[in-house]
Amino acid sequence: HTLGPALLDTRYDQRETELRTIWRASAHSTLDARLAYRDRTHEHYSQRDYSGTVGSLSYLWMPTGKLQFTLAAGRDLGSYQETTNQYSSSYYASDYVSLAPAWLITDKTTLRFKYDLSKRDYRGAVVARPDSREDTMRVAQLSLAWRPTASINVDSYVTRETRSSNIDGADYHDNIIGISAGLRF
Repeated sequence: HTLGPALLDTRYDQRETELRTIWRASAHSTLDARLAYRDRTHEHYSQRDYSGTVGSLSYLWMPTGKLQFTLAAGRDLGSYQETTNQYSSSYYASDYVSLAPAWLITDKTTLRFKYDLSKRDYRGAVVARPDSREDTMRVAQLSLAWRPTASINVDSYVTRETRSSNIDGADYHDNIIGISAGLRF
């Protein structure tokens, strides 16, 4: 039984009004706050429209010249459209927290770790369904950056990602290993 197309709409206007402040609380700490209102309207299917408040708050602490810790929390809204599911949501609201320590081993080498925890609540279903999708994402990443010169960089990382969902078949976990190099001129 088919209820119609997935109502995909890639033509849209998105506007955001933002208030942001960065406060250097001391020689070793900085607070970054952002509050915004996002409004997205689609040209063809108004069912896909959404709007709401987004924002973030992060605190950077540098106890020494070689160590830094960033703690962040926030809320975001993101578009979500599927081609295979006419019941799909139009967008999601994501609440997240993250912790990111870094060790500046030398002037050219940095070791970083980052852990993100986010909860996504999928909203704006094109066709009403009895249960709305909710996901929990966990991402842990260890990375090493090397900058031998101002124009050359080499980055490597190992990432572990997991998603648990209240929708059957949407859970997953993966391991990612990557390396990249760049040359700026």
